[in-house]
Amino acid sequence: MDDLTFDPVEHRYYVGGIEYPSVTTILKAAGIYSEYTDVDPAILANAGVRGDAVHQAIEIFLTTGEWSPHIGDDAAPYIKAFNSWYRWSELEVWEVEHRTFSNMIGVAGTIDIVGELDGVPSIIDIKTTRLLNKVAAGYQTAGYRLMWNEHEGSADQDLWVTNRYALQLRYDGTPRLEPLKEPLDELKFIGMAMKHGRAL
Repeated sequence: MDDLTFDPVEHRYYVGGIEYPSVTTILKAAGIYSEYTDVDPAILANAGVRGDAVHQAIEIFLTTGEWSPHIGDDAAPYIKAFNSWYRWSELEVWEVEHRTFSNMIGVAGTIDIVGELDGVPSIIDIKTTRLLNKVAAGYQTAGYRLMWNEHEGSADQDLWVTNRYALQLRYDGTPRLEPLKEPLDELKFIGMAMKHGRAL
C-alpha cells in the first residue's frame, strides 16, 4: 500500500502523511484493556518485548519455512505452543504481519495472519498473554477484518475474510484457538473509532 507508512520507533501509522490511530490505540482509548492498569509497568514492558520476539519468530517461520536459531529461552514455550497448533492446522497463509488501513473510519494496524483456515478466509491474531481477553480480541480482529476487506476483499471476492480467531500461545507450551463470532464486534469497533475522532 503506497499511501501507508509506518514509524516502527514511535509505532505510528500515516496515510498520505496524515496520522491514523492504530486499532490498539482505539481500544485503549475506549478502556478495553483496563485490566492491565494495575500491573507493574516493568512487567508489562517485559511481556511486550517477549510478545514482539514471538511474533517476529513466527513471521520469519511463516515467510521462510525456517525457525530462527536465535529464539531466546523466554520465547521458546510460546514457539512450542505455536508449533503444536500449526502442525495440525489446515492453514494456508496469504499474509503475515500485514499492515493496512481503513479510509472509511481512519484507522490503521498490522494483522498477524491472514489466510485460509480449514478452507475459509480468516484472520488470526496471536496472543501471548496469560489470560485471553476475548472481548478485546473480538473488537481487534473485527477492525482488522474491516480494513482487509476494504482493500483486498473488495478487489477480489475470493479474498473476502469472514472468520476471526485469537490464537493464544501459553507459557506451558499449549495453544488455544478461540473463534470470535460476536456479530456486533465490527459495529461496536466503528463506534469506538468514530468517538476517537479520526473517522471521516
